[in-house]
Amino acid sequence: MNVDVVRSTVRHSARRVTASSRYGDLVRNQDTATVSFRILTSGNRTYLLQLSAGPGNRKGRVVFERYAGSTLVPVRCAGVRRSVQYVRNRLVVSVPRRCLKRPKWVSYTGEATAIEEGPGAAYTDALLSGDPVNDLFSPRIRRR
Repeated sequence: MNVDVVRSTVRHSARRVTASSRYGDLVRNQDTATVSFRILTSGNRTYLLQLSAGPGNRKGRVVFERYAGSTLVPVRCAGVRRSVQYVRNRLVVSVPRRCLKRPKWVSYTGEATAIEEGPGAAYTDALLSGDPVNDLFSPRIRRR
């Protein structure tokens, strides 16, 4: 089951914000593995940056949206990148800073989910805490 995240990181560089999750053992099986990062910016905007990979979609699919209250609104952004690295046990997704309105800092929270093909059982691993709601954001990550 592709749900055991052993580390998550977000890097904030001059041009990109890159989110990465390292798994205990990311394997090509019948699971759809999804990592979801909620990115809070210095401009008081919150975005969802999500990468899913599984059967029929080994290279991954990205969802990039912005929270408008409790509603998610798609964000059009050329330059969103993704990388599904089974050998390195990592899912990586990045977005240009311009698509986040060039924030001075970002903060993140999120979770990893695996949905088993067939029975449809779902498993979740919070990226930052043991709290199943996981409303905690990381400290501010300033641009390097």
